[in-house]
Amino acid sequence: MRENGSGVIHTYDNGSHFSSEPGIRFVEGLQGPLADSLREMGQDYPAFLQHVFQWAGVENHVVANWQEIGFAEIAQAPAFDGGIDMVFSDFNHSQDSIQALLAAFLPRMAESASIFIDSASTQRLSYLTLEAVVDALNQNKIPRAFIKDRSEQDIDALLRMVQRSRFRLMHLLEACDRAQNSTAWISIEPVDVIPTAATFLH
Repeated sequence: MRENGSGVIHTYDNGSHFSSEPGIRFVEGLQGPLADSLREMGQDYPAFLQHVFQWAGVENHVVANWQEIGFAEIAQAPAFDGGIDMVFSDFNHSQDSIQALLAAFLPRMAESASIFIDSASTQRLSYLTLEAVVDALNQNKIPRAFIKDRSEQDIDALLRMVQRSRFRLMHLLEACDRAQNSTAWISIEPVDVIPTAATFLH
């Protein structure tokens, strides 16, 4: 985004890990100029994020939201009315959380978009949930959890999005034996007979 001069990242976090023991160890383990300045300043979480964004030169392209994570509330933010290009979730990859994430964000995604769910591909129930959900979506079927307690308007929007899209699930794995060694990638493309965004065919 810095190179292109366009685009915005919206981050959502309550900052609870920052003051936790693992978070403190992470900051203490950093090296280099950024690490030195962070330790000297003794910042709280919002100030820490702002300092990192400034150091990376992307402060004009990031909006940091310090709040509890509620998928339905976040997805309806006016900032996303034009469509979301990418969602990266490093929050919770339980079966219920995966379904809540997809139910909230699918109607708000751009025509061509991606959803990444960290660690989900190597957690058995998460893996099976994603495989079953994406298979159902490609058959124009909506899992029951997606429409629970939703208005008819929300359900209609979700149905329209699913009917005009195709979904690909890819499991990105590290050759590393550790708890967080994977990311699930759901690619969303419009149903079409030509490549998306193609400007020239021969």
